[in-house]
Amino acid sequence: MRPWKAALVIATLGLVTTATAGGSALAGLDGSDPDRTHRLGDATVDTPLEVDAEQAESAAHDEQHGGVGGHLPASSKNMKLVGKLAVSGAVGADKPGHIADVTSFGNYAYLSARRLNTSPCGAGGFYTVDISDPTNPTEVGFTAFPPGSYPGEGMHVITVNTPSFKGDVLLANNENCGSSAERVGGMSLYDVTDPTAITLLALGKGDTNNGALARARQIHSVFGWQAGKRAFAIIVDNEEVTDVDIMEITDPRNPVHIKEVSILDWPDAQAPLANGESIFLHDMVVKRVGTQWRALLSYWDAGWIVLNVNDPANPVFVNDSDYPVPDPLLGFDPPEGNAHQGEYSYNNKYIIGTDEDFSPDRLSFQITSGPNAGFYGGGQFGWTVPISASNPFEGSTVWGGSGCEEDVDGNGVSDRAEVPSQASTGADVVVFTRGVCFFSKKVESGQLAGYDQVIVMQSHGGTRNGLTPNGFTCGSQGNAFVVTASAICIGHRAGHLLFGDTP
Repeated sequence: MRPWKAALVIATLGLVTTATAGGSALAGLDGSDPDRTHRLGDATVDTPLEVDAEQAESAAHDEQHGGVGGHLPASSKNMKLVGKLAVSGAVGADKPGHIADVTSFGNYAYLSARRLNTSPCGAGGFYTVDISDPTNPTEVGFTAFPPGSYPGEGMHVITVNTPSFKGDVLLANNENCGSSAERVGGMSLYDVTDPTAITLLALGKGDTNNGALARARQIHSVFGWQAGKRAFAIIVDNEEVTDVDIMEITDPRNPVHIKEVSILDWPDAQAPLANGESIFLHDMVVKRVGTQWRALLSYWDAGWIVLNVNDPANPVFVNDSDYPVPDPLLGFDPPEGNAHQGEYSYNNKYIIGTDEDFSPDRLSFQITSGPNAGFYGGGQFGWTVPISASNPFEGSTVWGGSGCEEDVDGNGVSDRAEVPSQASTGADVVVFTRGVCFFSKKVESGQLAGYDQVIVMQSHGGTRNGLTPNGFTCGSQGNAFVVTASAICIGHRAGHLLFGDTP
Protein backbone atom coordinates (compact mmCIF):
# COMPACT_ATOMS: atom_id res chain seq x y z
CA MET A 1 0.00 0.00 0.00
CA ARG A 2 1.74 3.18 -1.21
CA PRO A 3 0.74 6.48 0.41
CA TRP A 4 0.83 9.79 -1.44
CA LYS A 5 -0.32 13.28 -0.66
CA ALA A 6 -3.59 14.97 -1.48
CA ALA A 7 -4.67 18.58 -0.95
CA LEU A 8 -7.78 20.71 -0.85
CA VAL A 9 -8.10 24.21 -2.26
CA ILE A 10 -10.99 26.64 -1.70
CA ALA A 11 -10.13 28.79 -4.67
CA THR A 12 -12.05 31.96 -3.84
CA LEU A 13 -10.42 32.15 -0.43
CA GLY A 14 -7.01 30.89 -1.48
CA LEU A 15 -6.77 28.32 1.32
CA VAL A 16 -4.52 25.31 0.75
CA THR A 17 -4.53 22.31 3.07
CA THR A 18 -2.79 18.95 2.69
CA ALA A 19 -3.63 15.33 3.35
CA THR A 20 -1.94 11.93 3.03
CA ALA A 21 -3.86 9.16 1.29
CA GLY A 22 -3.45 5.43 1.79
CA GLY A 23 -4.29 2.89 -0.92
CA SER A 24 -7.34 0.64 -0.77
CA ALA A 25 -9.67 -1.13 -3.14
CA LEU A 26 -12.92 0.72 -3.78
CA ALA A 27 -15.25 -2.26 -3.81
CA GLY A 28 -18.94 -2.68 -3.20
CA LEU A 29 -21.40 0.05 -4.06
CA ASP A 30 -22.27 0.66 -7.68
CA GLY A 31 -25.53 2.60 -7.53
CA SER A 32 -26.35 2.08 -11.20
CA ASP A 33 -29.74 3.27 -12.38
CA PRO A 34 -31.21 0.79 -14.87
CA ASP A 35 -34.54 2.61 -15.23
CA ARG A 36 -32.81 5.85 -16.25
CA THR A 37 -34.79 8.05 -13.89
CA HIS A 38 -33.92 11.19 -11.99
CA ARG A 39 -34.71 10.27 -8.39
CA LEU A 40 -35.95 13.31 -6.50
CA GLY A 41 -34.48 13.52 -3.01
CA ASP A 42 -31.70 10.99 -3.71
CA ALA A 43 -29.03 13.61 -2.80
CA THR A 44 -27.86 13.81 -6.42
CA VAL A 45 -28.48 17.32 -7.72
CA ASP A 46 -29.56 16.45 -11.27
CA THR A 47 -32.96 18.12 -11.59
CA PRO A 48 -34.15 21.74 -11.35
CA LEU A 49 -36.11 20.85 -8.19
CA GLU A 50 -32.96 19.67 -6.45
CA VAL A 51 -31.07 22.73 -7.66
CA ASP A 52 -33.76 24.85 -5.96
CA ALA A 53 -33.27 22.83 -2.77
CA GLU A 54 -29.52 23.39 -2.96
CA GLN A 55 -30.17 27.10 -3.37
CA ALA A 56 -32.31 27.06 -0.23
CA GLU A 57 -29.54 25.20 1.59
CA SER A 58 -27.03 27.89 0.57
CA ALA A 59 -29.41 30.63 1.66
CA ALA A 60 -29.83 28.98 5.05
CA HIS A 61 -26.08 29.26 5.56
CA ASP A 62 -26.00 32.94 4.58
CA GLU A 63 -24.39 32.40 1.19
CA GLN A 64 -27.50 34.02 -0.27
CA HIS A 65 -29.46 36.30 1.97
CA GLY A 66 -32.03 39.06 2.17
CA GLY A 67 -31.63 42.51 3.64
CA VAL A 68 -29.79 45.50 2.27
CA GLY A 69 -26.24 44.69 3.38
CA GLY A 70 -23.54 42.51 1.86
CA HIS A 71 -24.76 42.59 -1.76
CA LEU A 72 -23.22 43.79 -5.00
CA PRO A 73 -24.75 47.08 -6.16
CA ALA A 74 -27.82 46.64 -8.37
CA SER A 75 -27.85 47.89 -11.95
CA SER A 76 -30.72 50.04 -13.24
CA LYS A 77 -29.28 51.71 -16.31
CA ASN A 78 -32.00 52.98 -18.66
CA MET A 79 -34.66 51.67 -16.28
CA LYS A 80 -37.06 53.41 -13.92
CA LEU A 81 -39.50 51.97 -11.40
CA VAL A 82 -42.96 53.30 -12.28
CA GLY A 83 -45.27 51.10 -10.19
CA LYS A 84 -45.40 48.13 -7.85
CA LEU A 85 -47.95 45.89 -6.20
CA ALA A 86 -48.14 43.70 -3.10
CA VAL A 87 -50.39 40.78 -4.03
CA SER A 88 -52.93 39.63 -1.48
CA GLY A 89 -51.26 36.34 -0.53
CA ALA A 90 -47.74 37.67 -0.07
CA VAL A 91 -47.70 37.91 3.71
CA GLY A 92 -45.84 36.33 6.59
CA ALA A 93 -42.55 34.47 6.68
CA ASP A 94 -42.81 33.16 3.12
CA LYS A 95 -43.33 36.58 1.54
CA PRO A 96 -39.80 36.92 0.03
CA GLY A 97 -40.18 33.68 -1.96
CA HIS A 98 -43.86 33.92 -2.75
CA ILE A 99 -43.61 34.85 -6.46
CA ALA A 100 -41.59 32.49 -8.64
CA ASP A 101 -42.10 33.96 -12.12
CA VAL A 102 -44.01 36.57 -14.10
CA THR A 103 -45.19 36.86 -17.68
CA SER A 104 -47.13 39.62 -19.40
CA PHE A 105 -49.54 39.53 -22.33
CA GLY A 106 -51.40 42.58 -23.54
CA ASN A 107 -52.64 44.64 -20.60
CA TYR A 108 -52.27 41.85 -18.07
CA ALA A 109 -49.47 40.20 -16.11
CA TYR A 110 -49.59 36.72 -14.59
CA LEU A 111 -47.58 35.99 -11.45
CA SER A 112 -46.87 32.41 -10.43
CA ALA A 113 -47.18 31.87 -6.66
CA ARG A 114 -45.43 28.94 -5.10
CA ARG A 115 -47.06 27.88 -1.82
CA LEU A 116 -49.25 30.71 -0.58
CA ASN A 117 -47.45 30.98 2.76
CA THR A 118 -48.63 27.62 4.02
CA SER A 119 -45.16 26.09 4.19
CA PRO A 120 -44.22 23.31 4.11
CA CYS A 121 -46.98 22.52 1.67
CA GLY A 122 -50.00 24.38 0.36
CA ALA A 123 -51.79 25.15 -2.88
CA GLY A 124 -50.00 27.39 -5.34
CA GLY A 125 -51.44 29.14 -8.36
CA PHE A 126 -51.18 32.43 -10.24
CA TYR A 127 -52.35 36.00 -9.83
CA THR A 128 -53.84 38.02 -12.68
CA VAL A 129 -52.82 41.68 -12.57
CA ASP A 130 -54.16 44.54 -14.70
CA ILE A 131 -51.15 46.57 -15.88
CA SER A 132 -53.00 48.85 -18.34
CA ASP A 133 -51.89 51.70 -16.08
CA PRO A 134 -48.29 50.73 -15.24
CA THR A 135 -48.19 53.28 -12.44
CA ASN A 136 -51.13 51.60 -10.72
CA PRO A 137 -51.11 47.79 -11.24
CA THR A 138 -54.25 46.16 -9.86
CA GLU A 139 -54.82 42.58 -8.73
CA VAL A 140 -57.75 41.09 -10.66
CA GLY A 141 -57.90 37.60 -9.21
CA PHE A 142 -56.13 34.41 -8.17
CA THR A 143 -56.33 31.02 -9.90
CA ALA A 144 -55.58 28.18 -7.47
CA PHE A 145 -53.82 24.94 -8.37
CA PRO A 146 -54.83 21.60 -6.82
CA PRO A 147 -53.57 21.01 -3.25
CA GLY A 148 -49.93 20.02 -3.16
CA SER A 149 -49.23 21.57 -6.59
CA TYR A 150 -47.54 24.84 -7.42
CA PRO A 151 -46.02 26.61 -10.43
CA GLY A 152 -42.39 27.63 -10.73
CA GLU A 153 -40.55 29.06 -13.71
CA GLY A 154 -41.69 29.27 -17.30
CA MET A 155 -45.26 30.54 -17.08
CA HIS A 156 -46.07 31.62 -20.62
CA VAL A 157 -48.99 32.95 -22.73
CA ILE A 158 -49.40 32.38 -26.48
CA THR A 159 -52.17 32.97 -28.99
CA VAL A 160 -53.44 29.71 -30.47
CA ASN A 161 -55.30 29.82 -33.78
CA THR A 162 -55.99 26.28 -34.96
CA PRO A 163 -59.03 24.42 -36.26
CA SER A 164 -59.58 23.20 -32.66
CA PHE A 165 -59.17 26.45 -30.72
CA LYS A 166 -58.90 30.19 -31.17
CA GLY A 167 -57.78 32.32 -28.23
CA ASP A 168 -55.02 33.09 -25.73
CA VAL A 169 -53.58 30.19 -23.71
CA LEU A 170 -51.54 30.39 -20.51
CA LEU A 171 -49.19 27.45 -19.98
CA ALA A 172 -47.91 26.67 -16.48
CA ASN A 173 -45.78 23.95 -14.93
CA ASN A 174 -46.73 21.80 -11.94
CA GLU A 175 -44.32 20.86 -9.16
CA ASN A 176 -45.36 19.07 -5.98
CA CYS A 177 -44.97 19.29 -2.25
CA GLY A 178 -46.38 16.73 0.14
CA SER A 179 -48.41 13.69 -0.82
CA SER A 180 -51.93 15.00 -1.44
CA ALA A 181 -53.86 12.65 -3.70
CA GLU A 182 -55.09 15.72 -5.59
CA ARG A 183 -51.64 16.94 -6.62
CA VAL A 184 -50.77 16.96 -10.33
CA GLY A 185 -47.62 17.02 -12.42
CA GLY A 186 -47.06 17.96 -16.05
CA MET A 187 -48.39 21.23 -17.40
CA SER A 188 -51.74 22.95 -17.06
CA LEU A 189 -53.36 25.12 -19.74
CA TYR A 190 -55.80 27.98 -19.14
CA ASP A 191 -57.92 30.07 -21.51
CA VAL A 192 -57.00 33.69 -20.71
CA THR A 193 -58.69 35.24 -23.75
CA ASP A 194 -60.76 37.14 -21.18
CA PRO A 195 -58.36 37.65 -18.25
CA THR A 196 -61.29 38.49 -15.98
CA ALA A 197 -62.95 35.12 -16.64
CA ILE A 198 -60.17 32.53 -16.86
CA THR A 199 -61.14 28.92 -17.58
CA LEU A 200 -59.19 25.68 -17.27
CA LEU A 201 -58.46 23.87 -20.53
CA ALA A 202 -56.24 20.98 -19.40
CA LEU A 203 -54.86 19.98 -16.00
CA GLY A 204 -51.62 18.10 -15.27
CA LYS A 205 -50.77 16.91 -18.78
CA GLY A 206 -47.34 15.50 -19.52
CA ASP A 207 -45.27 12.32 -19.54
CA THR A 208 -47.10 9.43 -17.87
CA ASN A 209 -44.77 6.74 -19.23
CA ASN A 210 -47.42 5.68 -21.74
CA GLY A 211 -50.13 5.64 -19.11
CA ALA A 212 -48.20 3.58 -16.55
CA LEU A 213 -48.10 6.47 -14.04
CA ALA A 214 -51.11 7.68 -12.07
CA ARG A 215 -50.09 11.30 -12.67
CA ALA A 216 -47.73 12.99 -15.10
CA ARG A 217 -44.17 13.56 -13.95
CA GLN A 218 -43.41 16.93 -12.38
CA ILE A 219 -42.01 19.59 -14.69
CA HIS A 220 -40.00 22.73 -13.97
CA SER A 221 -40.76 24.86 -17.00
CA VAL A 222 -42.86 24.98 -20.18
CA PHE A 223 -42.73 26.93 -23.45
CA GLY A 224 -45.40 26.95 -26.17
CA TRP A 225 -45.42 27.95 -29.84
CA GLN A 226 -47.60 27.66 -32.94
CA ALA A 227 -46.18 26.51 -36.26
CA GLY A 228 -48.63 26.66 -39.15
CA LYS A 229 -51.95 25.12 -38.15
CA ARG A 230 -50.46 23.16 -35.25
CA ALA A 231 -49.30 24.21 -31.77
CA PHE A 232 -46.77 22.61 -29.44
CA ALA A 233 -45.21 22.85 -26.00
CA ILE A 234 -41.79 21.77 -24.77
CA ILE A 235 -41.42 20.92 -21.08
CA VAL A 236 -38.70 20.06 -18.53
CA ASP A 237 -39.23 16.57 -17.10
CA ASN A 238 -37.96 16.66 -13.50
CA GLU A 239 -38.07 12.93 -12.97
CA GLU A 240 -36.48 11.24 -15.97
CA VAL A 241 -33.08 11.31 -17.64
CA THR A 242 -34.89 11.79 -20.96
CA ASP A 243 -35.85 15.22 -19.68
CA VAL A 244 -36.92 17.03 -22.86
CA ASP A 245 -40.60 16.28 -23.49
CA ILE A 246 -42.59 17.67 -26.43
CA MET A 247 -46.39 17.91 -26.41
CA GLU A 248 -48.80 18.77 -29.20
CA ILE A 249 -51.40 21.31 -28.06
CA THR A 250 -53.17 21.96 -31.35
CA ASP A 251 -56.26 21.18 -29.30
CA PRO A 252 -55.23 22.70 -25.94
CA ARG A 253 -58.05 20.81 -24.22
CA ASN A 254 -56.37 17.54 -25.19
CA PRO A 255 -52.55 17.78 -25.16
CA VAL A 256 -50.71 14.78 -26.61
CA HIS A 257 -47.20 13.65 -25.64
CA ILE A 258 -45.32 13.12 -28.91
CA LYS A 259 -41.59 12.89 -28.11
CA GLU A 260 -38.96 12.67 -25.37
CA VAL A 261 -35.21 13.12 -25.87
CA SER A 262 -32.16 14.16 -23.84
CA ILE A 263 -28.44 14.84 -23.98
CA LEU A 264 -27.97 11.06 -24.26
CA ASP A 265 -29.17 11.46 -27.86
CA TRP A 266 -26.58 14.15 -28.74
CA PRO A 267 -22.99 12.84 -28.35
CA ASP A 268 -21.51 16.14 -29.57
CA ALA A 269 -23.04 17.93 -26.56
CA GLN A 270 -21.68 15.52 -23.95
CA ALA A 271 -18.17 17.00 -23.70
CA PRO A 272 -16.58 19.13 -22.49
CA LEU A 273 -18.63 19.69 -19.35
CA ALA A 274 -18.21 22.42 -16.76
CA ASN A 275 -17.32 22.09 -13.07
CA GLY A 276 -19.39 19.46 -11.30
CA GLU A 277 -20.61 17.85 -14.55
CA SER A 278 -24.30 18.16 -13.61
CA ILE A 279 -26.27 17.75 -16.83
CA PHE A 280 -30.01 18.31 -16.97
CA LEU A 281 -32.47 20.58 -18.76
CA HIS A 282 -33.41 23.64 -16.71
CA ASP A 283 -35.25 25.91 -19.14
CA MET A 284 -35.85 26.48 -22.87
CA VAL A 285 -37.33 28.80 -25.48
CA VAL A 286 -38.43 28.17 -29.07
CA LYS A 287 -38.14 30.74 -31.83
CA ARG A 288 -38.30 30.81 -35.62
CA VAL A 289 -34.79 31.49 -36.94
CA GLY A 290 -34.73 31.78 -40.73
CA THR A 291 -36.54 28.72 -42.06
CA GLN A 292 -36.17 26.71 -38.87
CA TRP A 293 -38.03 26.54 -35.60
CA ARG A 294 -35.22 26.28 -33.07
CA ALA A 295 -35.37 25.20 -29.45
CA LEU A 296 -32.71 26.72 -27.22
CA LEU A 297 -32.09 24.46 -24.22
CA SER A 298 -30.32 25.65 -21.05
CA TYR A 299 -28.61 22.42 -20.05
CA TRP A 300 -26.66 23.33 -16.89
CA ASP A 301 -23.00 22.19 -17.06
CA ALA A 302 -23.36 21.17 -20.72
CA GLY A 303 -24.10 24.80 -21.67
CA TRP A 304 -26.71 25.66 -24.30
CA ILE A 305 -28.00 23.22 -26.89
CA VAL A 306 -29.90 24.12 -30.09
CA LEU A 307 -32.40 21.76 -31.71
CA ASN A 308 -34.26 22.04 -35.00
CA VAL A 309 -37.92 21.38 -34.13
CA ASN A 310 -39.47 21.90 -37.57
CA ASP A 311 -40.80 18.40 -36.97
CA PRO A 312 -41.41 18.44 -33.20
CA ALA A 313 -41.87 14.68 -33.15
CA ASN A 314 -38.32 14.29 -34.50
CA PRO A 315 -36.07 17.07 -33.11
CA VAL A 316 -32.61 17.33 -34.71
CA PHE A 317 -29.42 18.41 -32.93
CA VAL A 318 -27.97 21.58 -34.51
CA ASN A 319 -25.18 22.80 -32.25
CA ASP A 320 -24.15 23.43 -28.67
CA SER A 321 -21.99 25.83 -26.68
CA ASP A 322 -18.92 25.04 -24.58
CA TYR A 323 -17.88 27.07 -21.56
CA PRO A 324 -14.51 28.72 -22.29
CA VAL A 325 -11.42 27.36 -20.53
CA PRO A 326 -10.26 28.91 -18.31
CA ASP A 327 -13.33 30.62 -16.85
CA PRO A 328 -13.13 34.21 -18.18
CA LEU A 329 -14.16 35.80 -14.86
CA LEU A 330 -11.91 34.12 -12.30
CA GLY A 331 -9.64 31.89 -14.41
CA PHE A 332 -10.96 28.58 -13.06
CA ASP A 333 -10.28 25.35 -14.94
CA PRO A 334 -12.74 23.73 -15.41
CA PRO A 335 -15.10 26.71 -15.83
CA GLU A 336 -18.08 27.13 -13.49
CA GLY A 337 -21.01 26.32 -15.83
CA ASN A 338 -24.65 26.24 -14.59
CA ALA A 339 -26.57 27.32 -17.74
CA HIS A 340 -29.84 28.48 -16.21
CA GLN A 341 -31.77 30.39 -18.89
CA GLY A 342 -31.21 31.73 -22.39
CA GLU A 343 -32.83 33.88 -25.07
CA TYR A 344 -32.13 34.71 -28.69
CA SER A 345 -31.25 38.32 -29.48
CA TYR A 346 -33.85 40.26 -31.49
CA ASN A 347 -31.94 39.62 -34.74
CA ASN A 348 -31.11 35.99 -33.86
CA LYS A 349 -27.37 36.61 -34.18
CA TYR A 350 -26.65 36.00 -30.51
CA ILE A 351 -27.74 33.91 -27.56
CA ILE A 352 -27.97 35.74 -24.25
CA GLY A 353 -27.56 33.25 -21.43
CA THR A 354 -27.48 33.42 -17.64
CA ASP A 355 -25.67 31.12 -15.23
CA GLU A 356 -26.82 30.40 -11.68
CA ASP A 357 -24.32 29.81 -8.90
CA PHE A 358 -25.17 29.33 -5.23
CA SER A 359 -21.89 29.51 -3.37
CA PRO A 360 -19.19 32.19 -2.98
CA ASP A 361 -16.59 29.43 -2.50
CA ARG A 362 -15.07 26.92 -4.85
CA LEU A 363 -13.22 23.89 -3.58
CA SER A 364 -10.74 21.92 -5.64
CA PHE A 365 -9.35 18.55 -4.62
CA GLN A 366 -5.65 18.07 -5.38
CA ILE A 367 -3.39 15.03 -5.29
CA THR A 368 0.04 16.55 -4.86
CA SER A 369 2.37 13.55 -5.33
CA GLY A 370 2.48 10.11 -6.88
CA PRO A 371 1.37 9.05 -10.36
CA ASN A 372 -2.04 10.71 -10.05
CA ALA A 373 -0.87 14.15 -8.94
CA GLY A 374 -3.16 16.94 -10.14
CA PHE A 375 -6.31 18.95 -9.49
CA TYR A 376 -9.77 17.41 -9.33
CA GLY A 377 -13.18 18.93 -8.70
CA GLY A 378 -14.85 18.89 -5.32
CA GLY A 379 -17.41 20.60 -3.15
CA GLN A 380 -18.06 21.32 0.52
CA PHE A 381 -21.27 20.28 2.29
CA GLY A 382 -23.22 23.35 3.37
CA TRP A 383 -24.41 21.77 6.64
CA THR A 384 -21.08 20.47 8.00
CA VAL A 385 -18.37 22.41 9.85
CA PRO A 386 -16.89 24.90 7.34
CA ILE A 387 -13.30 24.51 6.18
CA SER A 388 -11.29 27.64 6.93
CA ALA A 389 -7.79 28.88 7.72
CA SER A 390 -8.40 27.97 11.35
CA ASN A 391 -10.05 24.67 10.46
CA PRO A 392 -8.02 23.09 7.63
CA PHE A 393 -8.96 19.77 6.04
CA GLU A 394 -5.85 17.58 6.13
CA GLY A 395 -4.36 14.30 7.23
CA SER A 396 -4.07 10.65 6.26
CA THR A 397 -7.07 8.87 4.75
CA VAL A 398 -8.69 5.46 5.09
CA TRP A 399 -11.43 3.69 3.10
CA GLY A 400 -14.72 3.36 4.99
CA GLY A 401 -17.04 1.61 2.51
CA SER A 402 -20.65 2.82 2.19
CA GLY A 403 -20.96 4.24 5.70
CA CYS A 404 -24.64 3.23 5.78
CA GLU A 405 -26.52 1.54 8.58
CA GLU A 406 -27.72 -1.04 6.06
CA ASP A 407 -25.78 -4.22 5.27
CA VAL A 408 -24.90 -3.13 1.74
CA ASP A 409 -22.12 -5.67 1.19
CA GLY A 410 -24.38 -8.54 2.31
CA ASN A 411 -22.10 -10.07 4.94
CA GLY A 412 -24.65 -9.90 7.74
CA VAL A 413 -23.12 -6.86 9.44
CA SER A 414 -24.17 -3.22 9.29
CA ASP A 415 -21.75 -1.27 7.08
CA ARG A 416 -21.64 1.40 9.79
CA ALA A 417 -20.20 -1.17 12.22
CA GLU A 418 -17.49 -2.02 9.69
CA VAL A 419 -16.08 1.50 9.42
CA PRO A 420 -12.54 1.25 10.85
CA SER A 421 -12.23 3.46 13.92
CA GLN A 422 -9.92 6.43 13.99
CA ALA A 423 -8.29 4.98 17.08
CA SER A 424 -7.40 1.75 15.26
CA THR A 425 -6.17 3.32 12.01
CA GLY A 426 -4.65 6.59 13.16
CA ALA A 427 -6.07 8.14 9.98
CA ASP A 428 -7.55 11.62 9.99
CA VAL A 429 -9.99 11.39 7.07
CA VAL A 430 -12.44 8.60 6.27
CA VAL A 431 -13.64 8.15 2.67
CA PHE A 432 -17.08 6.76 1.80
CA THR A 433 -18.85 6.12 -1.50
CA ARG A 434 -22.20 7.67 -2.32
CA GLY A 435 -25.36 5.57 -2.41
CA VAL A 436 -28.12 3.71 -0.51
CA CYS A 437 -28.33 6.14 2.44
CA PHE A 438 -28.26 9.91 2.99
CA PHE A 439 -24.96 11.75 2.78
CA SER A 440 -25.61 12.83 6.35
CA LYS A 441 -25.80 9.19 7.46
CA LYS A 442 -22.29 8.72 6.09
CA VAL A 443 -20.97 11.79 7.87
CA GLU A 444 -22.61 10.58 11.09
CA SER A 445 -20.93 7.18 10.62
CA GLY A 446 -17.58 8.93 10.27
CA GLN A 447 -18.17 10.89 13.45
CA LEU A 448 -19.22 7.77 15.37
CA ALA A 449 -15.98 6.11 14.27
CA GLY A 450 -14.01 9.05 15.65
CA TYR A 451 -13.29 11.13 12.51
CA ASP A 452 -13.83 14.86 12.21
CA GLN A 453 -13.12 14.91 8.45
CA VAL A 454 -15.15 12.97 5.91
CA ILE A 455 -14.99 12.57 2.11
CA VAL A 456 -17.89 11.18 0.06
CA MET A 457 -16.97 10.15 -3.47
CA GLN A 458 -19.50 9.80 -6.29
CA SER A 459 -20.69 6.27 -7.13
CA HIS A 460 -20.36 4.79 -10.60
CA GLY A 461 -24.12 4.99 -11.08
CA GLY A 462 -23.97 8.67 -10.16
CA THR A 463 -21.69 9.25 -13.15
CA ARG A 464 -24.47 8.04 -15.48
CA ASN A 465 -22.38 4.94 -16.04
CA GLY A 466 -19.23 6.87 -16.93
CA LEU A 467 -20.65 9.88 -18.78
CA THR A 468 -19.68 12.29 -15.95
CA PRO A 469 -16.63 10.75 -14.19
CA ASN A 470 -15.63 14.04 -12.58
CA GLY A 471 -19.10 14.99 -11.38
CA PHE A 472 -19.60 15.45 -7.65
CA THR A 473 -22.60 16.16 -5.46
CA CYS A 474 -22.80 17.52 -1.92
CA GLY A 475 -26.39 16.77 -0.94
CA SER A 476 -28.54 18.19 1.83
CA GLN A 477 -28.81 16.86 5.38
CA GLY A 478 -31.30 14.01 5.50
CA ASN A 479 -31.27 13.06 9.19
CA ALA A 480 -30.93 14.97 12.43
CA PHE A 481 -27.76 14.65 14.51
CA VAL A 482 -25.17 16.98 16.04
CA VAL A 483 -22.70 17.75 13.27
CA THR A 484 -19.11 18.10 14.44
CA ALA A 485 -17.19 17.06 11.31
CA SER A 486 -16.15 18.84 8.14
CA ALA A 487 -17.05 17.01 4.93
CA ILE A 488 -16.44 17.32 1.20
CA CYS A 489 -17.65 15.51 -1.90
CA ILE A 490 -15.43 14.49 -4.84
CA GLY A 491 -15.93 12.76 -8.19
CA HIS A 492 -15.85 9.02 -8.85
CA ARG A 493 -12.64 9.25 -10.85
CA ALA A 494 -10.87 11.30 -8.19
CA GLY A 495 -11.92 8.81 -5.51
CA HIS A 496 -10.33 5.94 -7.42
CA LEU A 497 -7.18 7.90 -8.18
CA LEU A 498 -6.87 8.92 -4.54
CA PHE A 499 -6.36 5.26 -3.69
CA GLY A 500 -4.31 4.37 -6.76
CA ASP A 501 -7.10 2.42 -8.45
CA THR A 502 -8.04 2.53 -12.11
CA PRO A 503 -11.37 4.44 -12.45
